[in-house]
Amino acid sequence: MASKGNALRVTLRTKETKKYRIRVEQDIPVHPAPSRVFARIEERATSRALEVPVAQVRFHDDAPSLVDRLSLVDEVLTIHPRKSFRAELIGRDYELPLKVSLRELVEPGGG
Repeated sequence: MASKGNALRVTLRTKETKKYRIRVEQDIPVHPAPSRVFARIEERATSRALEVPVAQVRFHDDAPSLVDRLSLVDEVLTIHPRKSFRAELIGRDYELPLKVSLRELVEPGGG
């Protein structure tokens, strides 16, 4: 957890592979501003990092329901939602699972 200006940044989930260090985080701003969920991906060999927004949530307590299991297949990070009744209700308002392409990190310039 870290303070970032007028927002609080909370880590929701982490994962490390041989190639990447991944953190899914949430900014919790002062109410009524929406909360944003980010994925921070760091390539371990080069320490190059990419931080991309993956979702904007209306209420800060929606974000933990959207983030459970992280999977990485063919340079695409998939953020799977939790499997609970509450998470299913919240998930109806979002396009799930959340996906992030890592091609920008692997191929600088997004090529």
